[in-house]
Amino acid sequence: ELSKEHSFHESSPHEAHPLDDVQVFITGGMGTGLVQRLKAKGIEAIMTLETEPDSAVAAYLAGTLERVEPGHHHPVHRV
Repeated sequence: ELSKEHSFHESSPHEAHPLDDVQVFITGGMGTGLVQRLKAKGIEAIMTLETEPDSAVAAYLAGTLERVEPGHHHPVHRV
């Protein structure tokens, strides 16, 4: 978990960041600006509707993770 000071919003794209060694960034939501910042650092940005982190990683590793386009908003369905 990163502190607020280590969020991409608070950091410079030209300085070292704790996520620099990450190869893949999987999230439930992000905009195109974050996608571009990650891409510039060589990090693959993936947005998914999968809400369980362990399931998302397992599906990614199996090549079955369902992806959605970053910046595309999906309604959240609550049960």
